[in-house]
Amino acid sequence: MKGKDFKIIYEKLYENYINQFISEVEKLYKEINLEGGSEIYAYNTCCTFLSNKNEKLNLHNNELSAVYSIYHKRSSYVRDNNLNLLYSKHIIPLCQSLNIEMSEALFETLLNKYAISDASNIVNSWYTNWSTIYGMMFELNDFSEFKIIRNSSFSENSEIFKKYQKKLNPNRIVLDEKKDFKLRDEYKDCIEKLYSPMTEKYISENLSSFEDFTNVFFKNWKSHNSKVYFSCTPEEASYFLFKLKFAFEKLSFASISRSELFLTKEGNLFKEDNLSKHKNKIIPEEAEEIHFLLNEVGLLNTD
Repeated sequence: MKGKDFKIIYEKLYENYINQFISEVEKLYKEINLEGGSEIYAYNTCCTFLSNKNEKLNLHNNELSAVYSIYHKRSSYVRDNNLNLLYSKHIIPLCQSLNIEMSEALFETLLNKYAISDASNIVNSWYTNWSTIYGMMFELNDFSEFKIIRNSSFSENSEIFKKYQKKLNPNRIVLDEKKDFKLRDEYKDCIEKLYSPMTEKYISENLSSFEDFTNVFFKNWKSHNSKVYFSCTPEEASYFLFKLKFAFEKLSFASISRSELFLTKEGNLFKEDNLSKHKNKIIPEEAEEIHFLLNEVGLLNTD
């Protein structure tokens, strides 16, 4: 008898949850508008709604967290998302070594949780990517074209952006102003090396790829749709950014806030006043960990 195809099982679950979460977010956003809530409240509520779906799964703090770790890094173990191979060659041996019971039925249950986590993360990413458009719709109270835009990067050259911008500012002339953090050339390699160790604790690898990371730090803010999502505490994130300022000509808490490129794990933007407050609340042990990491990649400034 042919065994289960875990890849097909996962993909069906993943697609179903994406459709479900998109429908729920669209409904929630419109309901908040009808109730008279503010746009920022609607944005934060929807981000929190999606983040909570992930956090309730408790994937990182249980006896099966080691299994999730292998699943999360599955591209390092197998090609083409071959979950059957991952299960037989990597997960089963791991569970045997840790004396953890594992079965096909249990793995299928775990895949359901992993599909929820992955779907909530990607919908959150799509939603935040196009939040500028949704804010325009909110301001105009025009939701005739409201939907979560899938598999697409936000662009000010998109027709929908131009349409709503014209409605809001019919006489505005938009200037193509170049804005970036102006990385100092000698630190480019160091910033690139920083990504991998930061994904262990500080940055969400699910929501911020290496390309996203380098786009944010290296490129014109408006030339891409990348964001950096921190997975650590706001205090750690703020302190990290503070310690990187010396490597750039124009990286400051003010420019970080204006760029709207840095977000908490809940999807909330880092603002200038909050960055300053959080940075000053870092505890010595956490600061020391950050110093060690920065020193490892040649980015620890002792001045």
